[in-house]
Amino acid sequence: MSILRISLAQINPIVGDLDENAKKIIKAIEDSKKANADIVTFPELAICGYPPEDLLLKNKFLQDNRIMLENITKYTEGISAIIGFADMLDGKVYNAGALISNKRLISIYHKIELPNYGVFDEKRYFTPGEACLTFEIKGVKASINICEDVWIIGSKVEEHVKNNCVRIVFNISSSPFHAGKLSVRRDILMGFARRTNTYICYNNLVGGQDELVFDGGSLIIGPQGELIAKAKRFEEDLLIADIQIDGTEKINLTKGEELCRSEYLPRIERDLDRIEEIYSALVLGTRDYVLKNGFKKVVLGLSGGIDSSLTAVIAVEALGKENVVGITMPSQYTSNETRSDAQILAENLGIQFMTIPINSIFTAYLELLKTPFG
Repeated sequence: MSILRISLAQINPIVGDLDENAKKIIKAIEDSKKANADIVTFPELAICGYPPEDLLLKNKFLQDNRIMLENITKYTEGISAIIGFADMLDGKVYNAGALISNKRLISIYHKIELPNYGVFDEKRYFTPGEACLTFEIKGVKASINICEDVWIIGSKVEEHVKNNCVRIVFNISSSPFHAGKLSVRRDILMGFARRTNTYICYNNLVGGQDELVFDGGSLIIGPQGELIAKAKRFEEDLLIADIQIDGTEKINLTKGEELCRSEYLPRIERDLDRIEEIYSALVLGTRDYVLKNGFKKVVLGLSGGIDSSLTAVIAVEALGKENVVGITMPSQYTSNETRSDAQILAENLGIQFMTIPINSIFTAYLELLKTPFG
């Protein structure tokens, strides 16, 4: 009988900021070591952030990915880790997952199924991998794959898992959000687990990156397709799980903040309804767009209408009221009601409010254009 303590580190990296991303990874490794975890996983391309896009065309960036991986490896004494990074080998670039353990790089897996639809264009940058990866941890046969690898029914990856007596699959992912995506993702993973009779420890990226939002919601799925655990959505999280492998598997789970407890209770974060998840995605996307680009404050035009009102509410929740400025720009077409609504909104939100009349600007604009367009 083997008992594995597994840690899923659901982190929010910044595309291109290798140093800060490495700090997040190292901290999660240290937290997992304090919890006596046997292995900790990180999302797809955790070292460089997802999607790195044209950064992958720079050899220095790819070399720095490998250097950062080697630096992180030094912190893995007494623990194993699976970390997503961009790998360059013989002039080709791969979407990769590194297996490191006890300060050594053990093996590297290259993603086989590269998505090239919707928001994905991985075939533009990456070469598909050819070999599946199986390894043993505490006598338990496990496999590593990446995101899309488990989405294709009957794929090379799936057949490998079936034919090699794999008990646990570690899937590292950067699966972007759209309304209802969690249900789609969960159904895919449950189907894979049932077809292969394995546990799936699925670690999904969280955070906003330009026009994309990643919602986290990392999952542990049992071999009958049962939902064992689900991490938080739209925020960083650490999920610790004990899996007992003795022919009749048993799962115990703990929240990251309860690591010192000897009793581990299952944790399945509640599902958000459609409005909640869309709102949460808007808040996270706004916060990360502003902060990851180095901005400090935002300025919004407040018309008194529903569109600018909702935008202001999202901005305040994402950034704090002290970092949001509302401006109304009345003209002869602005009613007293809309002026009043804008001011009341600003007062209710506690944000700075400015009034800048634009009648004179509007009149000057008309005068300027009168002659050429008269």
